[in-house]
Amino acid sequence: MMSALKFKYIILISSLSFFSMYSCISYADNFDKMRSKALNIIKNGQVNKGLKVIEAIASKGDIKSIIIAGSLHLKGKNVSKDYSRAHYWFKKGAEKCDEKSILILEKYFYKRRGGEYFDPQKIDYIKNKCIKKEQKDVEIVENKPKKNKTYKKQKSQIISNNDKSINTQVTRSWQNIAPQSGKIIGGGSGFAVNKNGYFLTNEHVIDKCDSVRIRYNELYGSAKVINVHESLDAAILKVNALTPYFAKFDNNEYKAGEKLYAAGFPAEDVFNRGMSFSEGMLTNPETSRSRIKTEGTLLMSVPIASGNSGGPVINKYGAIRGMVVSGWEIDKIRKKLKKDKIFTSNVTFNMMISGNLLKNWLDKNRINITQKYSLQPKLDSDVIGQMAKRFLGNIECVKNE
Repeated sequence: MMSALKFKYIILISSLSFFSMYSCISYADNFDKMRSKALNIIKNGQVNKGLKVIEAIASKGDIKSIIIAGSLHLKGKNVSKDYSRAHYWFKKGAEKCDEKSILILEKYFYKRRGGEYFDPQKIDYIKNKCIKKEQKDVEIVENKPKKNKTYKKQKSQIISNNDKSINTQVTRSWQNIAPQSGKIIGGGSGFAVNKNGYFLTNEHVIDKCDSVRIRYNELYGSAKVINVHESLDAAILKVNALTPYFAKFDNNEYKAGEKLYAAGFPAEDVFNRGMSFSEGMLTNPETSRSRIKTEGTLLMSVPIASGNSGGPVINKYGAIRGMVVSGWEIDKIRKKLKKDKIFTSNVTFNMMISGNLLKNWLDKNRINITQKYSLQPKLDSDVIGQMAKRFLGNIECVKNE
């Protein structure tokens, strides 16, 4: 019977031979082909053999292989869990400022209390180092018009590069879901959360509808209600069409004072169907239930109006922080609390649903979404407005005639 040591030696030799076999091919093609072969080996049950090949590629600096190697050691699927090796590979990725590597290091190692690698200062150091590197790469020096022009060009590209996303394939997919007859009795706002036609809006926007329609980037189609969450006042909608522009989520902790923007379609009878965009801040990050708000809602100072319901609340990185839910006027609060004297001024309190809770709910519904990386550069408000315009949806509530 072959000894375990000899078997491991054969696997190692096979892995190295596999690696050298492609050494004359270009690095990019080489890595992709070798990684694909290694993953097939893993899928066929030879996890240790495939892992050794993956680690060999990762040692050459291939980020995808670094993530795979670290994940296999971290999850321990068909291999023994090895946090030391997982930490080694994710640290390698973080040193290259790879977003996923940094997030995993933070969650599973450096900010995991009681863990062997608990060291918040270390992850903060890595983040700051990457921020400085990124700022150095895109730094705009004042009084140097040439660099300012470059920045303006980059800024313009953020807005215009994806114009080709609304192509013939996308248009045809929406033409296939053209709405049927019916009377529009109300509506609100919503936003796409991935490329496969999923939208979020408020439950109260669609709860009395026989059918739902969505307008998106001058496309128009019927949608289905996939699920509702009454306590969050949230609903998941689905169009059987492509949605190439969609929002990304930022699930960091909420902080009072963070700048926020709301996009939506308020008061269409006054402003027509064009998007409105407003700015404010998070005034109270407390999400617990009170006598006037449900659990999971936060107070903000962003101006909203009827029709904003279900629209996105976005931060300075262009990522989702919440969803507009309601505004409480002072008279309504007095009536709710049955008190005549609470405040002396005429104030409206605007609420948003926690984007973190919405993200968790989407995860439970197995709807794939994208998370915005925390080191993303801050964006100007006009850029955020253009981004929002693209992933925004105008929701129409329809009654059958």
